[in-house]
This record gives sequence, structure tokens and C-alpha cells, in this order.
Amino acid sequence: MKAAEDGNLAVVRYLIEVGADVNAVDMQGRTTLIYATLKCKNFDVIRLLIQCGADIHVAENEGVTPLMFAVMANSLEVVQFLVKLGVNVNSIGKNKWTALTYAIRNMNPAIAQFLLENGADVDSEDNNGWTSLLVAARMFDWRTVQFLAYYGANVDAVDENGSTALILVAGYSDIKIIKVLLECGANVNALSSTKAQGRSMTVIYRHIDAIWAAIDDFPAIKELKLRREEQKLKLQDSFVSEVSQTLIVYKLMMLA
Repeated sequence: MKAAEDGNLAVVRYLIEVGADVNAVDMQGRTTLIYATLKCKNFDVIRLLIQCGADIHVAENEGVTPLMFAVMANSLEVVQFLVKLGVNVNSIGKNKWTALTYAIRNMNPAIAQFLLENGADVDSEDNNGWTSLLVAARMFDWRTVQFLAYYGANVDAVDENGSTALILVAGYSDIKIIKVLLECGANVNALSSTKAQGRSMTVIYRHIDAIWAAIDDFPAIKELKLRREEQKLKLQDSFVSEVSQTLIVYKLMMLA
């Protein structure tokens, strides 16, 4: 197993020739093939093991498969090889992560694209109800958010707490990721929900001067600003809640 992990083809071949079991399992439930895919140091070792009967569908004790390990090792070559041999791209580990989950968390769009084009479920959820898009949004990876939306990801998917990607990022000043979510069709009304109020208020308070300046010419905001001046309203939660949705949308479109 150590020889396979190190990518030592000569030693692996010798051990097979003298009768080593390519499907032997250690205490972690890992086979020689799994060790070979941990780092994917030598594609020839992986190919030899499979030619000699290594089980490509095996999973170790945590449910992680050779495909998932190949994704973690950022080896597109091995990923392509395993998928072409028929491994299940939607296998899940104990944490319900799939190969796509690992690709997104590794920020590897090439592998993610290959998996999606070969049947990966773009909206699969982990133990916390997180889809790949929720993960990408929380990482403020707007390019991956756009990419996943293009492949049909639900931009309004919710986690175990009922939060959408837009809610998750609303309390931060990363305007780009929020704008991208809106451009991809995220439901801005989610920001009016009770659980979103604390986050959306933070955004508004942080940028309120710039927001007012940026949306001067928007009729609905003009009316609200006029009423605010006439009634000498202070910037309190009640008022901010009333206009938060409109403010955020136009702030993003004009400041980003």
C-alpha cells in the first residue's frame, strides 16, 4: 500500500507478481487503489492495479471512494479514467459529500465541469443541507457560483437553517458575490425574511452613505428619501427594513 501511495510502479508490479491481494483492506478500510489515488503520483500504478482486478467502486470507512480521492488530489486524468470505467459520480460519503463537493471545495472548475457533464448532481446536499452552490457562495467564489448556475444549480437552495446563498453572504461587504447571485436569479425577497434581517441590516448600515448617493435617480427611493426628510426620520431598523430590499438591489447594481 505504501508503494502504491508513493507511486512506485516497480515495487507494486513485483508485489502483484508474488501474489499480493490488490483488494486487501487496512484498518481504515483503504485498499491499495485508494492509497494510489490519495496523491495520484503515478497514473501507471493506478492503471496496473485496476488491470489486475482492483475494485474501482470500493469506499473506505468514511465512505470516500477512489474517485473522491482523485478529485482531492486534483488529478483530472485519473478522474476521467475512473469515470470512463463506470464509477458512480454521485456516490456519497458519511458526510454526504460527493466528488463534485470535493471539486468545488478544492476550487477546481475543470474537474467540476467534467463531473457535471458526466452526470454529477449539481444540487446534491451534504449533511448540513449545503449544495455545491451554497458552498461556493460561502467561499465568496463568484466565478464558481456563475458556473454552477449555468449548469442548472438552484440559486435559492436552502441549508439546514433555511438560509439561501444570498442570506449567507448578505452580512458581508463582498458586493460582487451578492451581485452575481442576483444576476443568476436569486430571490431578493429572501433578504426580507426574519432570519436575514440581521445580516441585511449589517450590509445597509455599512454602506448607507454610498447607497443613498448611488440611487439618487431611482424614483421609488426619491420618494422614500423625501418622506424621510419630511418626517425627520432617523435611520432606524423599522425604516431600514422597509427599504432594505430596494436598497440592496440598487446598491449592488450601481456600486459593483
